[in-house]
Amino acid sequence: MSSLPEMLTLLVKALRNPAARESAVREFQSIARMGPVNGNQNSKEIYEVLADLAYDLEYFVPDPVRRAEDPSYYGHEQLEQEIKVTLRRLGELGVEVPAE
Repeated sequence: MSSLPEMLTLLVKALRNPAARESAVREFQSIARMGPVNGNQNSKEIYEVLADLAYDLEYFVPDPVRRAEDPSYYGHEQLEQEIKVTLRRLGELGVEVPAE
């Protein structure tokens, strides 16, 4: 079981702090792989949203040289969009989402 507040904190950190972005993303992915979040009646749906994001974040490559190696890789702008869409989806599921 993973901690939803911890995961949300990491996502907001990735949005607000580009210098810590890569480590926050990788830590988020590690937690997301542990399994469904607890403490919410919609936990299956919430987990699916978070698991989808964790998968999508595999294609985030901050280094432009490495990013050029594969057209499916993306950079900071798309990362921000992916996280914002996920936070919006979580809010629709009743999750209290911290301010971006």
